[in-house]
Amino acid sequence: MGRRIKVSLTLDESVVKAVDREAAKAKKKKPNRSEVVEHALRLWIRELKRMKLDMEIEEYYRSLTPKDREEDAEWAGLGDVAVRDIWDES
Repeated sequence: MGRRIKVSLTLDESVVKAVDREAAKAKKKKPNRSEVVEHALRLWIRELKRMKLDMEIEEYYRSLTPKDREEDAEWAGLGDVAVRDIWDES
């Protein structure tokens, strides 16, 4: 983790109460508001990255020509066969 920087936030009272409730329920050491908010922001950032990757993958597949799609399907079929072979050996 990097250096910690203090910030000030203005949040709706219901959000603060929910954060406090979740912090109180924590099984480990009782986290403070900053830790709860930081955890939530990390999850949000991870989700944004996942959504960006999903969009990039979709754009890639939409850009494929019919010939590219046919080749991709062939490679996927080979992968299926390889996995089945490995499972059958187990």
